[in-house]
Amino acid sequence: NRIINDQNKFYSRKVMFIADYLDEYNLKLEYIKTDYNVADIFTKNLSPTKHHEF
Repeated sequence: NRIINDQNKFYSRKVMFIADYLDEYNLKLEYIKTDYNVADIFTKNLSPTKHHEF
């Protein structure tokens, strides 16, 4: 639903840009649980057990 009005104009432009980009390059967004997100190594303190898992 890509309808723009005064209340959601800025938000809709950002969402539409991202949606168009995903469509153009055939990309898919997926949710990754924090337990499997390798980038969390750099943003969170890890317990020794989690550190060894990565």
